[in-house]
Amino acid sequence: MAQNTEFRTPSRFHDLRHCYASLLASKGEALTSIRDLLGHSSLTVTSRYAHADPARWESVVAKLPRISNQSATTH
Repeated sequence: MAQNTEFRTPSRFHDLRHCYASLLASKGEALTSIRDLLGHSSLTVTSRYAHADPARWESVVAKLPRISNQSATTH
């Protein structure tokens, strides 16, 4: 099935805010800074704009200790 390449949804100013927040988040900027730049009242609202970057999950997971390398400890 051929796709119609002429159809494009119009961009809105609101879309630029999403893009701006997502780019800042992908570069590691703190959500609190993004919240302040966008003028949001809460981090909940900001987190809707700044989508998680799947490429960053690998580095986050790498910070966790490996289960197979942990020794049992008693408390």
